[in-house]
Amino acid sequence: MATSTVEIWHPVHGEFETRAPIIRQLIREVQGEPYLFGVYGCTPLVRFPLASLKDGAHVHGDVIGELGYGANPLDMLSFTDPFDQKEYLIVTIDTRSASRIAVLDLATAKPEPTGGPIDFGPGGLGKTQGHLPIKADHFAILNPKWAVQVWRHPKTGYRLDISSLALPYCFERRDGMSEMNWPDGPDPFHYREHRGEIAYVS
Repeated sequence: MATSTVEIWHPVHGEFETRAPIIRQLIREVQGEPYLFGVYGCTPLVRFPLASLKDGAHVHGDVIGELGYGANPLDMLSFTDPFDQKEYLIVTIDTRSASRIAVLDLATAKPEPTGGPIDFGPGGLGKTQGHLPIKADHFAILNPKWAVQVWRHPKTGYRLDISSLALPYCFERRDGMSEMNWPDGPDPFHYREHRGEIAYVS
């Protein structure tokens, strides 16, 4: 069995860590180079070149983003936006909005400086990191147009609901009050165009 150890600079903790848990990880080839991308607890996004993870190696990972301190990642997956045809990484987080990051930015983002003071900033991803209003306990991509979320009802902790979410917006339209919910209202997100493809369930 081949083993290696990893170490990161955790900006929010202001220290180097070797025992911190990678909670979600994804292996993805970006611009011809394979990487392991991991999200730790409290919630740095870290990049490891796959070629560096050799037997006996001690590898320093590059912290390239801070997805929200005081939180933990739930799901980590990628999808292709149907409008711009670019691939994005989505990380859902237990106490705040999900993060959306262009996959191409993952390879080129500058690492967070190491050895400095505590830093609550967004890391090397900076303004390229977007947010999605996903409140799911579990989130999955169903097909190129739809995602599915399982979430705990806010008033009854024992009840789980499942909802379909149109990509790339990923919000539950029924939760808000807006004109597009009216029977003959505007449809800027093309929900009616896909009517019948998937049913809303709760």
